Amino acid sequence: MPLLGWHHSKASRKAMSLAHLGKSLSREHCAALSAARAGKPLSQEHKNSLSLSLKGRRMNSSWRKKIGLGALGNNNAAGKRSLETRARISESNCGNRNASGKRSQEFCRRMSKLLADRELSKETCDKMSAAVTRRWQDPIEAHKLINGWLESPTLPEILTGTLLNKLYPGEFSYNGRGPVIVDGRVPDFVHNNGRHLAIAVNGDYWHKGEDIRALKSHYAKSGYKLLVIWEHEINSDWSKLEQKLSKFVEAKF
Repeated sequence: MPLLGWHHSKASRKAMSLAHLGKSLSREHCAALSAARAGKPLSQEHKNSLSLSLKGRRMNSSWRKKIGLGALGNNNAAGKRSLETRARISESNCGNRNASGKRSQEFCRRMSKLLADRELSKETCDKMSAAVTRRWQDPIEAHKLINGWLESPTLPEILTGTLLNKLYPGEFSYNGRGPVIVDGRVPDFVHNNGRHLAIAVNGDYWHKGEDIRALKSHYAKSGYKLLVIWEHEINSDWSKLEQKLSKFVEAKF
């Protein structure tokens, strides 16, 4: 039995690791290890060691299945994380948030650096996309997503709002943070007087290659007529932009 405070040397740890390589631990052994580590936070050195050992390794389906099975004990009867589990996760993440309760810049930089060189598989991308789509379809979850955005409108949105107020005073309101959500989409401006008119202000960089026809069709399914204004249109000839807005607002549909 090792003495209190005594640690195995690096050579001993390496030899033990090689001896156990390829051997699967029994459930009893795993439970004993888990109980022994309960309540003991990992040192930064240990975390760095784990991170280095896992760097570059991609999880196969078998590994994912084991992790999923191991997490089942943290779920309730409905298959969701229990309140106790969520409280533990929240407490462990407290140090990653700033005074306003949002993730700190340091944490975001670490996550960005960690994910920068990782290439996600098509299957993973599809799963992430489906998960986000489900959240947007739930009104409560959709508003949570919106509340995480910047509160202030962008400069192109401010200029568009100024032009709308000049042409049609009081008829349109800024909707960048809701409350109007059209089947998971949040238009930047909506009509105030009952007409289902929506305006999206698109940045040239962020929305490059977006299928506008499909976007308009998406809004049309919910009874909305959509106008898309591009950043370069705002930065060029305003008289043409005024004509575009007038044609959109005054047309009957």
